[in-house]
Amino acid sequence: MGRRRHGRHGLVRVEQQRGHYYDRTGLHVTTTGARSGIYQIFPATALTAAGLWVDVIGGAVFVDVLGPGGSVFTPTSGSGVIWLPVNGVVLNEIVIYSASSDPADFFVDAAVFH
Repeated sequence: MGRRRHGRHGLVRVEQQRGHYYDRTGLHVTTTGARSGIYQIFPATALTAAGLWVDVIGGAVFVDVLGPGGSVFTPTSGSGVIWLPVNGVVLNEIVIYSASSDPADFFVDAAVFH
């Protein structure tokens, strides 16, 4: 069973998948409203690379890496690896959330930060 958390404007359900649900692995995130999703804070680091795999089943999502050096983000409604052009900026948080007023249903996996 997944965890339920309240986002800014709705409920968020997060489940860890092991390859049996939709033949996907990683975190399965389902939101019920706008700007709801998941985040992770890490030590502030000058990053040279930041990326992850995302598969949007429904809606659209923003992937945002941010911190003292600014914000680097991209919207997506598709599937595949996303690389963010961080170029040595000092960042300390990644946020993946629904990008519109509609709910979002997506998978995330294999986040890489260098």
